[in-house]
Amino acid sequence: MKKTYLNRLICLVLSLVLIIFLTGCQGAPLGSKTDEFFALDTVINLTAYADNPKACIEAGKAEIRRLDSLLSVTKKGSDIFKINNSEGEETEVSAETYQLLEKALEISSLTSGKFDPTLRNLSSLWGFGTESAHVPTQSEIESSLKTVGIENIVLSKNKVKLLNNTKIDLGGIAKGYIADKAAEAMINAGMSYGIINLGGNVRTVGTKQDKAPWKIGVKYPDTNSHFLIVECEDISIVTSGGYQRKFTENSKTYHHILNPETGYPADSDIKSVTVIGKDGTLCDGLSTALFVGGSEFSKELCQDNKNFDIIILTENDEILASENLRGRLTLESPYQNMKITYIDSAE
Repeated sequence: MKKTYLNRLICLVLSLVLIIFLTGCQGAPLGSKTDEFFALDTVINLTAYADNPKACIEAGKAEIRRLDSLLSVTKKGSDIFKINNSEGEETEVSAETYQLLEKALEISSLTSGKFDPTLRNLSSLWGFGTESAHVPTQSEIESSLKTVGIENIVLSKNKVKLLNNTKIDLGGIAKGYIADKAAEAMINAGMSYGIINLGGNVRTVGTKQDKAPWKIGVKYPDTNSHFLIVECEDISIVTSGGYQRKFTENSKTYHHILNPETGYPADSDIKSVTVIGKDGTLCDGLSTALFVGGSEFSKELCQDNKNFDIIILTENDEILASENLRGRLTLESPYQNMKITYIDSAE
């Protein structure tokens, strides 16, 4: 009798302990950590929520630095540096670089050449981001334009060959790709949710612990304020605009997003364009291409594709946004009087 009572008591205690343990696991708050550092020629912010957020941050930083050393256009020893300095000879590259080049060609074709990875000679001529930034002569621009075009990139079994003295730069899609890979590394290290911000290329992971969506601000050009807030979860948000890198010469301002057809900074009716989707690489490339192509080109491309959404701020302060974003956008003060026009998506 005593033994039976004792056994029941032990079972009861163990059951209570198990209930307390499970309740604690389900409701236990995760730790969080945010880190800021410089890489990819920009300021990077990583935020992780996890049981061990420090390990997640370190995993993300390591992946960003690894890919920077692989894809940088200026770092000696990178795949891109080796390709550009091969003097037209075949260069064997990593599988990652090869796949990203294939993606670059795909995005260039999708955007009718508005995104072009062969602008390195032209951008170097303008010198954006350097102390020697200046407006080249027309003859210099025409000469550089002869080296522009994806037909000058020959891919074959992880080997790359450039024709016609062409030079490449994957900067237009690399941040989107790296943000996705950093998110993957941080998730593998145990991150439950978080944010990767590579200087305007934002990648959100999951939702916050209370299941609320992330709220990401879209900057109004040439200010420190946001004109719009986007509610989102587990997605990439990439913004491009002429305000990001520029210089002034003879009272005229020139920005860094070049039109592959003219060799000059793009002159469209767009102040900024934001692309939202699951594929950060695609979003990055499209944000450049849509800025070059203008609002009508952007609307047509968006209507023909379901795998991304857009937010366009025109030169007239009109906002064009994908229908799929209705109910997820909030105008910020002092921009509440701006009008949002929604674009019908593809049927």
